Amino acid sequence: MRELGATDEQIDKQMSQLRPDDDCEVLDENWPVVEWFLSVDDLFRFDGPVCLGLDVNAIYADASMAGRKIKKQHYKGLRIIGRAAANALNKRLEKG
Repeated sequence: MRELGATDEQIDKQMSQLRPDDDCEVLDENWPVVEWFLSVDDLFRFDGPVCLGLDVNAIYADASMAGRKIKKQHYKGLRIIGRAAANALNKRLEKG
């Protein structure tokens, strides 16, 4: 959160809302996509404060250099998560 520009106050506020029993269930078939996203979540493109989405060329280069075998369904899932993350990042601009 800090790398995305969140202040300590904002981080503390978000952390205080978490509950020990908060779960985020992920279907087994989606784990590869979630893990892939978490390994490339630093490869977003920005225009000033606006998130343009994942840098597909950087993702491809990263996958190639890491020897990752890209499955079409995983790539589609990565794009879905990337769009959702970009939208969430951009919504914080609206709240200002």
